[in-house]
Amino acid sequence: MKIRKKIEESLKNQRRRYMKKNSKSKNLKKILNFLRNKNKKKKKQKKKEKKQLKIKENKLKEEEEKGYSKRILYSLYKFYKNYYFKSQKSYILLYLDNRKNQENNRKENSKSIKGFRGKLMKKKQQRRSKLEKKKKAMEIQSKIIEKEKKEEEYLRILESEKKNNMNMKEELESKSQENKENSCIKNKNKLKCKRENRQKKIFRGRKKRIKKQSQKKNLNKK
Repeated sequence: MKIRKKIEESLKNQRRRYMKKNSKSKNLKKILNFLRNKNKKKKKQKKKEKKQLKIKENKLKEEEEKGYSKRILYSLYKFYKNYYFKSQKSYILLYLDNRKNQENNRKENSKSIKGFRGKLMKKKQQRRSKLEKKKKAMEIQSKIIEKEKKEEEYLRILESEKKNNMNMKEELESKSQENKENSCIKNKNKLKCKRENRQKKIFRGRKKRIKKQSQKKNLNKK
């Protein structure tokens, strides 16, 4: 039986050692796999970025080959929207193919546009600026009033606290004086009692001595 127990214990110890070794190796494998997967992800991201750059470059090349990029078309669309209008006398037409004609038309018609819309825009801007200034002034005044109210409330609170503290100090001082007086009276009474007790003890002792002395005298006479 003893030999069997020893064998079982040795087998258990061997299993534990084996599990410890394998656990370390498993952890190392996990770390290596994690790092490999990380590097793979980075490589995939780089490949995707390269593909996206190539696609963007191809798109830009195609737009340039057509003749107008998206930005130029958008700027021309803005110009067309802002400065194209109809009147009884003339019609301003813009052509995307001839940029020089567009610039000339813009320079020629800028003066008439300023007279037609510039004044209205200036008036609107002036009104808006006045309203904004008024709003800002009102906001500043309201903030100042709120600050003053808060300061007044704070000062009132401080004054009330000071008064309360003074009253508390006076009450404490009065109580301390009363306690001192009472303690003095108690101490005086204690001293008086002690003195009286001492005197009583002394008087009793004298009486006893006198009695003893009288008894001794009587015995000696007999």
